[in-house]
Amino acid sequence: MKVSNINHHEGGRMRPMSFIFSTAWGGVLAECNENGLCRLDLPQKGLVAQGVPISPLEKEVAAQVRAYLHGELRQFSLPLDWQVLGREGGFFRRVYQACAAIPFGHVLSYQALAELAGSPKASRAVGQAMAKNPVTLVVP
Repeated sequence: MKVSNINHHEGGRMRPMSFIFSTAWGGVLAECNENGLCRLDLPQKGLVAQGVPISPLEKEVAAQVRAYLHGELRQFSLPLDWQVLGREGGFFRRVYQACAAIPFGHVLSYQALAELAGSPKASRAVGQAMAKNPVTLVVP
């Protein structure tokens, strides 16, 4: 996989910049744009760091993920690009935003999350949204 830190314009909007940074659990692929974090994969052994976190946001993503994985951080304070995260539709965005509000260590059923997202009968759709969640460490 080729990864770079270069911004690319796409229809007047900056495409996310991708980079891979190392952690004790493996490499982590992250994507950020001018509005915030767009994607954060789980650590993978064998994934080698490529590109260097250069922007303040990229550096903060790497620092917070490392601190979280070391048990030193319980809540992320990273800006998220809700437009990109909700590209599957407004429902997904509402689900991710509701999930992001769940305190560390608490658990909700998909039914309860559907209610928080404003669609109480959509627990299956919540499951689909969470299966496609591009930032599972930040919005678990």
